Amino acid sequence: MKMWLTVCGVLLFSAVSIAQPPLEWTPDTYPNPRRDPAACGRPYVNASWVCDPNGLITVEEAEVLDYIIDGMVNTDTPCPCSAYECGRNRKGYYIGIALMNKIKRHPNDPDTEENLMNAALKFAYDLQNDQWKYGTCKQSIIILFSKEDDMLYTVTGGTARLVLTDPLVSTITANAWEHFQPGEDLSVGLKKMVINFKEVFRNEYYELAHFVDYSAIGGATPLHSSNLLYGFCTLLGTIFMTWLLHG
Repeated sequence: MKMWLTVCGVLLFSAVSIAQPPLEWTPDTYPNPRRDPAACGRPYVNASWVCDPNGLITVEEAEVLDYIIDGMVNTDTPCPCSAYECGRNRKGYYIGIALMNKIKRHPNDPDTEENLMNAALKFAYDLQNDQWKYGTCKQSIIILFSKEDDMLYTVTGGTARLVLTDPLVSTITANAWEHFQPGEDLSVGLKKMVINFKEVFRNEYYELAHFVDYSAIGGATPLHSSNLLYGFCTLLGTIFMTWLLHG
């Protein structure tokens, strides 16, 4: 009996070990929440827009994000494609959310901010153009957050970028960044970004800060903690110069 219990215990332990997702990811190993939601931490739905294999947010929080994005795709944002495509398959803008513990990089790759940004860019770009391929006319957006890398990155398809410009993405990302810090509620930041993106596509996003060009803080889309001070000073400087010229 003891032997059988030991064998069963080993088998159970092995099954649990196998079921644990990796802590580091590449674009090729990262799952697609539309095709394999269970691997993305969404086992009770047929498809999702949120992939969270390492459990950075709760199932309930992912459901809220899915609800908002479903609305964007189906009814809440205009179809940006050709008249023929919109008549055949009327869909708005797509957002995919990729959350992970860490991006897997080459062991000899120095852990610099530039390398982290490049890795996040490549990861998000590969998801958008090779692995996930949402939409029919480049109207998708990918929001990527890597916890251990402290990296938040957004890539926009060519059609989406005509409306959701790089400076707008940077402004919206900077405004949500506080929620991506350790101990903060990550889902609040994600929801804020998704809602702001939707407002842009509906021509309902109004904020003074979105007139500021944030391209100086590491490009329009990535955000790392060391960029915030520079971006804040850029904003203050712009406001001060406007006051001098027009005050």
